[in-house]
Amino acid sequence: MRIGINVPDKVVKLIKEIDPESNISQICREALSSHATALEHAKKEIADEDMDDIIEHLELSAPQPLVEPDWAGYGWQDAREWVKTITPRNWHYFLDTYDHYKENSRDLYLHADFCREKEVKRLFDRIRENDDWFWRQAVIGGNAARQKAYENSQNDYRRTFLAYVNEVRRKCLEYRADKNRNILAERARVWRGRQAPELPTQLLD
Repeated sequence: MRIGINVPDKVVKLIKEIDPESNISQICREALSSHATALEHAKKEIADEDMDDIIEHLELSAPQPLVEPDWAGYGWQDAREWVKTITPRNWHYFLDTYDHYKENSRDLYLHADFCREKEVKRLFDRIRENDDWFWRQAVIGGNAARQKAYENSQNDYRRTFLAYVNEVRRKCLEYRADKNRNILAERARVWRGRQAPELPTQLLD
């Protein structure tokens, strides 16, 4: 079978500089043949191994659990800590721009992350804590599976983080509305109980 292989120019140039008599096609054939031989040896050796022992070593004895981390739980917990430590200025900054970002949950999350206090954990910290789990996804399903795991973790974390923050926002608005109603009610009560105007004696003459 004849196939076309793209070899970078700089690689070809380097080979020719070292050995001007080199046959690039022959080098490629030998490399492919060597790779095929290595695959055959690896397949045969794995078939001869006790797979139960290998699986137990690589999976069952792993320090991290096999189950997926609770990304939604992390998001809820971190959002709870965020609203407890955020400054009033940053909180109101978040509220002022909420309507602009709410149609795009990613932008809204990033905006919340921008206002986050340094001591509060974020998604990046949670991913780093569970790095072994992500690498396991790569071992099982390749880089595509690992990337998919990253995307799922971000979506679950972001969704619950924003759900908590938005519920706090709603309660804050309710509190503010109740406070305003109480102030207006107290003003009305004081107004109704006001004293009647006094008649100035100097105006009676």
